[in-house]
Parts: sequence; C-alpha cells; structure tokens
Amino acid sequence: MKRFGLFSCAVFFAGTLFSQLPEKATVSPKTGDAVPPFHADVVQSPNGQAWDLNSLRGRVVVFNFADLRCPQTSCKDLPINDDAVLVWVTNESVWLAQKRLVRSPVSGWVLADKEGEIRKALGLENGSAALVYVSPSGAIAGYSNNALLNSQAVEEIYAGNTSKLSPSPKPFQYSHPEQTQPRPYYQAEIKQHTGAKGGSRVNTGLGSLVMNEVDLRGMIAQIWQVRLDQIEIPEDLQSGTYDFALTVPQEDEKQLKILAQQAVGAHFGINVAEIQQMDSVYVLKAPKKEAAGLHFVKASCNWSQMSIGMELTGQCVSMDTVSANLSGLLKHPVVNETNLKGGYDIAVAWKSQDAADVIAGMEQAGFTVQTGARPSIRLVVQH
Repeated sequence: MKRFGLFSCAVFFAGTLFSQLPEKATVSPKTGDAVPPFHADVVQSPNGQAWDLNSLRGRVVVFNFADLRCPQTSCKDLPINDDAVLVWVTNESVWLAQKRLVRSPVSGWVLADKEGEIRKALGLENGSAALVYVSPSGAIAGYSNNALLNSQAVEEIYAGNTSKLSPSPKPFQYSHPEQTQPRPYYQAEIKQHTGAKGGSRVNTGLGSLVMNEVDLRGMIAQIWQVRLDQIEIPEDLQSGTYDFALTVPQEDEKQLKILAQQAVGAHFGINVAEIQQMDSVYVLKAPKKEAAGLHFVKASCNWSQMSIGMELTGQCVSMDTVSANLSGLLKHPVVNETNLKGGYDIAVAWKSQDAADVIAGMEQAGFTVQTGARPSIRLVVQH
C-alpha cells in the first residue's frame, strides 16, 4: 500500500461536525462497538469535504489525539496508508488550531474537541490512547500509543486482524506522572521532577494549580504572580526542576495563593521578602480587543493554558499571564498596559528568541511593545 507523510499542505474548512445521528453517546463504548454519535467543530477538511463518518465506511479511520504542537517539537513524520483516513483531534479552540496549522500544517482532517465529546464517543478518558482505530464497518477496532505501528496496524485491520492493537485505552506515557486519584484538598505536593525532560507546563483551574518540570524561580513567579526577572534567588537554589500540585474547593479559591506560598516556603526552607523599586521595562499594549494574533474568549475562565518558545500560544489566558511569560523569554520586565480584561486565545510566532524578533512578532500580531520605566516590586529569596 502507498503511504504519505503526515505533514503536507492543508485546506481549511470551518463548520460544525455531526455524525449520522443527532443523539449523544450515553454509554462508554468499547472495542467492537459502533462509534456512537458525537459533535465537534471542523477545523480542517481535505478538499473542502463535509464530514460524515458514514461516508467513510469501507476505509479504516485513524483518530489521532496527538498535540498539534507536535510538528514543532519532537514528533516525527508519521506515515499512514493512503487508503486510510487520518483525523487529528485537538482540545484547542478552532481559532487557535487554525492559527497553529498556518505555521505547521498537517494532512488529513482536524477536529476541535474542547468539550471532550469525541473522546467520550471513542471510549477514552482524558490522558489515554494517542491513536484510536475505526474499522471499515464503523466499529472501534482498538487503541494504540505507539505511532510507529500505525501503517502496520491499518494493514492488519483491513486483513481482519487487530492483534497489534490494545483492546482498551492505555494511559499516555508523559514525561511527568499522571494524576490518577483526586488530590486531597489543601495539601500541596512538591517533589523533584525525575522523568524525561518534556518542557515546563503550568495548568490553572478554579481551585487548582499544577506545575510540571519547573525550577524554583518559575514556581515562585507563578505563585507570587511576578516576572522571572523580579526574583533574586541564591545560586544554590537555582538547580533542579520540580512538580507542584495544589487543590482547594472552588469556594476557597482565594486561599490558593496563600497556601501555595506557605507550601513553597516550608518545603524549601525559604522566606520571600518584597522590595519596592523603579524598573526599566517593556510596556505591552494592544489597541484592539481582537487582533491578528488575539481572540477574545470570555470574561472569566475556569481553566487556561499557555506555552512559549519559538511561538507563544495560549487558551483563555489573561494579558497579565502573557506579560509574565514574555518577561521570562525577553529576560526583561514586561508590564501589561493593554487594558484588556478576561480570557483570550493567543497565537504569536517569531523568527528567533532575540528581543528584536520577539517584539517584531508581537507587533505583527497586533500588539505594541515600547520601552519605559515603571514602579515594581522585587522578591528576594532568603534561606
């Protein structure tokens, strides 16, 4: 069978996806069951085709839940048989996914599944099974976390053999441990990160703060809500990365910051003192609520996520969070004077991480970045 590479030119088609029936799945399906109805948004469609799972009967359909950031980081080209159908599923918004695909196109369908309906329809829990295979008859054929088996698995499904696949979803093998049990309220967990290096991650929710693979400076910056450059930290505390998790009931959300600060102080045996001063800064402004790289989502968000490197992308993030992340990248204070409130999707790219290129990228996305002087605080870590 012929194969084609995963990363080819993309044709965008924004619309609404429905399977053949209007009802939603009520029972979690399993291997051998027909794929129940689900709803999602179509981000990309090959040749502008309309989505209809029934129309794909007779072909193997591969649902790929890998992160769309993959092509820019560590993922390699994933060959797939040309008589199979590849469907990428992302938990990002349609707007953010389209922005990402302009810079890093992938082939096949791309569906947005922010509410997790496709996962549920395919019998998945969050954080399990990167690939789900649907047989030519429309039934779930099996699951796999091993992308290298992809083409071989497709061929065996056509031959009526699914021995290479798992009959049930398996957890992703992330570089940081997965949380499988509810975290106890008010009890912070801080431990040395021992897994493979996968880059720091911060996830915030109503009553929860989870950080993976962050150093102490990054942990303090997130909890105290200051920029990385505002923190003076002893040299002997600058090595090592950590995983941090803290959850409180939603009604006690205001206690989260205080409890997190206390937990960091107790775990590392440190005291964090605050000093007022004037700083030379970059001033971030955004003249419009909507811009080329900015899309308003809602007035307040219970969940947000941001990543930064050769691009800055985020879902439902505040402008304070954007400024804090830019400060870390530019190694210079960035003050938020956008006057924009609420949560935004953001997608900005730059040619290099040099300050001039980062600023140019921000300005192309609709922001302005100017130099100035502003009063600020400095945190001095003592132990």
